[in-house]
Amino acid sequence: MPADVCLLLMQSLVGDCEATVPSMATPIPSVEQQAVRERPTVNRVPTEVAPTQSVWEPQFGTSDLCQQDDTQRFLACLEPVQQRQRRSSVGVMAVPRTEPAIAIPVSKSSGDSFLVEATPAIPPSEAITIPATDTPSSEDWNPATPVALQISLPKKLAVIAPTPAPQFSPPITQRRPASGAQLYRQRELALQSGRLYTRLSPSEYVDAWSQASGQPTYQDWLSLLTREGQAVAVGQGDNRLEVILGDSLGMWLPPDSLPRDRLWLNQGISGDTTAGILQRLAAFANTRPDTIHLLAGVNDLKNGVPEATIAINIQTTVQRLQQQHPDAHIVIYSVFPTRRADITNDRVQTLNRHLMAIAADMTVEYRDVHTQFQDVEGNMRAELTTDGLHLNPQGYDVWRQSILATARL
Repeated sequence: MPADVCLLLMQSLVGDCEATVPSMATPIPSVEQQAVRERPTVNRVPTEVAPTQSVWEPQFGTSDLCQQDDTQRFLACLEPVQQRQRRSSVGVMAVPRTEPAIAIPVSKSSGDSFLVEATPAIPPSEAITIPATDTPSSEDWNPATPVALQISLPKKLAVIAPTPAPQFSPPITQRRPASGAQLYRQRELALQSGRLYTRLSPSEYVDAWSQASGQPTYQDWLSLLTREGQAVAVGQGDNRLEVILGDSLGMWLPPDSLPRDRLWLNQGISGDTTAGILQRLAAFANTRPDTIHLLAGVNDLKNGVPEATIAINIQTTVQRLQQQHPDAHIVIYSVFPTRRADITNDRVQTLNRHLMAIAADMTVEYRDVHTQFQDVEGNMRAELTTDGLHLNPQGYDVWRQSILATARL
């Protein structure tokens, strides 16, 4: 009997006649088809592997509060997280029981407003500690409630000696010229270096001018002022310029107390009179001042010159200034009161009345600073003067405020 017939007969007897064995009538599948048919069905593996379950960590928000230092960082930075098992391998976790969350309005730098939740601080005695190995039950905590992390403090704190406060040295007062010889030398050095005296700090060139001793003459001062005037005429450019014209009161005006947004040209000479000032106006004739501040007359009074003569000299000075500097604003200052017996305040007040009339007649400004310097008896206030005639720093501060006052014309 043929083998295939015998095989079919045997399969029929056992009840399994499925065509699992190739027959002559059925073509045999190719090797590739057989491999596909015999390959077990396997679920497709996703290209992205799902992450493992992460350990819970506090999730910090992005509000501005969380970007500040520790003293400004609030519990609001802890945002609610999804419900998950909270475990930690180190330390304990404190969970509030009854304190409700508080809504705090916060404005971000962009102007948008939002609400963040903050849990009130919990005293250590009221905190519930959960061991790291225990799992909190649903009755003890709610995943939607912010969690405040507390660190228990020791009952006894070690006493630490306070750090001593740093000891600062007292501010160093800048040295400034104290005599005519020192001031002259400092200004001369400034010119030699191509700078203007009123732009210096008080102590510049101190090593050189502190050794000066010989007193410069009136002609020395006149020559120096002329050279300063020429330097300003050349280098002024578009800068504003204000001129201080007068005697020793103007000469010792501290330049470092004046604004640096403009140039200042000091044309004061110690001991000068109104007659001397009238003869030296050419020293700054080529400059273009915005304002000329004129204070003079007290030395004339000391020398016994009549008030009317002083007034005529002042009037002539103003006329020439108007010719030399037609665009300049001219200010006449009242003479300060004194505490000197040889310069009575009655004469000072008489001269000031003349000066006021001159200013009104010549359409220039008159600034009355006499009342700011006098005391109840009409004398120079003692706290503003060094010798009853010259000004100390407090006195110069009073005059400086008047110099910088807005014109009243």
